[in-house]
Amino acid sequence: MPVFGLGKKSAASSADSTRKQPTAPRRVLADGDHVAAKLLLAAEAHDWSGIHDTLAGVQGRDLSALTATMCARSTGVCDWLSQVAADGDDDFVSRLVMGASTGANAWRVRTGARAQHVSRGQFTEFHALLKQAEEHLYEAAQLAPDAAAPWHLLIATGRGLEIGIEAIERRFEAVTKRCPGHFEAHFQMLQCLCKKWSGSHERMHAFAQEAIQGSHRSTLALLVPWAHLERYLDLGRGEPGREYLAQPKVLAEIREAADLTLGRPDYADPRAPFAAANLFAMTFSLARAWDEALAAFKRTEGVVTERPWNYLNGNDQKAPYTKFHHFATKLG
Repeated sequence: MPVFGLGKKSAASSADSTRKQPTAPRRVLADGDHVAAKLLLAAEAHDWSGIHDTLAGVQGRDLSALTATMCARSTGVCDWLSQVAADGDDDFVSRLVMGASTGANAWRVRTGARAQHVSRGQFTEFHALLKQAEEHLYEAAQLAPDAAAPWHLLIATGRGLEIGIEAIERRFEAVTKRCPGHFEAHFQMLQCLCKKWSGSHERMHAFAQEAIQGSHRSTLALLVPWAHLERYLDLGRGEPGREYLAQPKVLAEIREAADLTLGRPDYADPRAPFAAANLFAMTFSLARAWDEALAAFKRTEGVVTERPWNYLNGNDQKAPYTKFHHFATKLG
């Protein structure tokens, strides 16, 4: 069976090479995005000029990804930025980062728990912060009408505020009008269509399949395994979910997505250099497709990304990575 379009393993030497002592799993700053790492260090140092200059030099999907990454992983950004940006009401980057950081703080308050496990007080603070974030983001959108980043971030705030799928779709359309192949916006839209956010499995899978048929299919193909992982999670993360992922039709769709991404010799994503490999390593492992899992693990180069492993262990992503890497090395 071909593995990411590279052909079937046939020689014993190939198998032996595959089973060499694996690289020790490790986490790296910003999951390997060097520009995002630079921003995180600047945020830690409270270097606003460094942050501003870096973000002012990028646009499109890069601006969205870098801003969201910095704010989601820098817990103190909003606290000090509100002071340095006090005189920057007419500055696009200031408004954008304020919106992103306030929104990130809102999701920290809510936590990743299901709604029934979030207190009324948490929801009250969550919604209040999201409304503040939306004010900043709308101001940013007015300051830079051609920018996709504010609208991308407004998809997530709209989901949290439960504004309704039609309103969220208008925000999504605002992104794709400005940046058609915007992966982060598509990922946020996929989340909005999940059953856990009042969507449905059918709408979620239809959205992913529609994206993979378009002109940006090689960029958006990762939506397919993400959708199947969401279905796995909805089934309770146990044997029913693994049986679902192992279904021939489901595996065929995941393999097609792998061929469109990792299977391409020119595939690269500077904003998320190890994201696809980790995503397929986990998905194929859960489906017990060990040959494909092992091929994906090799492409991670030992770098463990936060997503999707945090779905299995929010505190230690290296633990499930290491467990499944061991099984893939032994059984693949």
